[in-house]
Amino acid sequence: NLDFSAPANRPPADGFSFLSPGSSASLARTDATPEACTGALADAVFLAVKEKRQLGERDLVNLHLLYGKTLGTALALLDKSLVEKVVSETGRHLFVVQGSQQDPYVCFADYCPCHYFNHKVVKSEAALACKHVLASRVGDALGSLRTSEVSNLRF
Repeated sequence: NLDFSAPANRPPADGFSFLSPGSSASLARTDATPEACTGALADAVFLAVKEKRQLGERDLVNLHLLYGKTLGTALALLDKSLVEKVVSETGRHLFVVQGSQQDPYVCFADYCPCHYFNHKVVKSEAALACKHVLASRVGDALGSLRTSEVSNLRF
């Protein structure tokens, strides 16, 4: 006899519990595209990390499932302190990431001017983010980035 009943620890029907236990981050079920759902999963992981201000083993596994090898290169950028958050007087922010090129990349949480982002994220939709955006999001969620405050005019 096969038992097809739902396991006792199954996530509730109105959300998913792939996040760390005790996290208030959750996902509502939707009929959205796979890309939108994947983006929502990533957002939920970053929210959970931000709440704890640390990357747990489960967070690393989830991020690796979502971003693959890009996660390792993004974490290397963070380890080398190559990401800086720039915040305006009104709270707008961007990230300055020193990549493999001489000039740094000026990134936002969902955009980077690098070649990889343009081809793999925008054109072919083969990736969720480049290493610059991922490093920015992880570092921001952890609260571990160097931060510079600038005037609105300079921003």
